[in-house]
Amino acid sequence: MISVLIVDDEQLVREALKLLLKDASGVKVIGEAETGEMALASAREKRPNVILLDVHLPDFSGLYISQKLLRQYPETKVIILTSEKNKTFSRRLLEVGVHSYLTKEAEQEELIQAIKEVQKGKRIISPKIASQLAISKMTSQVSGVLDSISDREMEILLMMVRGVPTETIAQKLHLSPKTVSTYRVAIFKKLNVKNDAELILLGMRQGLLQE
Repeated sequence: MISVLIVDDEQLVREALKLLLKDASGVKVIGEAETGEMALASAREKRPNVILLDVHLPDFSGLYISQKLLRQYPETKVIILTSEKNKTFSRRLLEVGVHSYLTKEAEQEELIQAIKEVQKGKRIISPKIASQLAISKMTSQVSGVLDSISDREMEILLMMVRGVPTETIAQKLHLSPKTVSTYRVAIFKKLNVKNDAELILLGMRQGLLQE
């Protein structure tokens, strides 16, 4: 039996996923979480075989949580299940080692199959996302604006565009406010923005904020 933990901040989504997996042969949902912090705690307590993880959570991004989960629980498989369409962000998640990347439009059969395949050690990517990444690679148009941003800067950027204060970012990432401010200056420079309003606008254009 493959045990599954569902992580999404929307209760309706969690309920829908549980319903989709309710009668799946060989698959059992053993828990759910609505924040990144709850996801880490549940993973530690329940040790699921597979985690269905949304990219956008209230406290941390899927990128940060994926890195933490993969580092702390290498035996656990992480499946990103999201509406995120930014190609650079999708690529970064795949680069950190997530086992599958599916859109929330995935059919029931596709989701169940992905869970079973990643448990066998395979890597599954939604055809739609794979196609986007392939086209972007061929045309060299992979959201170049964000390519210069490091993983740590991306993590901070994702919180900045949501309006998270510097002190809160520092607390969540276990950094000093001064260090976060230094990253902030570097991000502004790399993205060629002058203020928070321009940064948020850029974030919306690059798909870093949910519609």
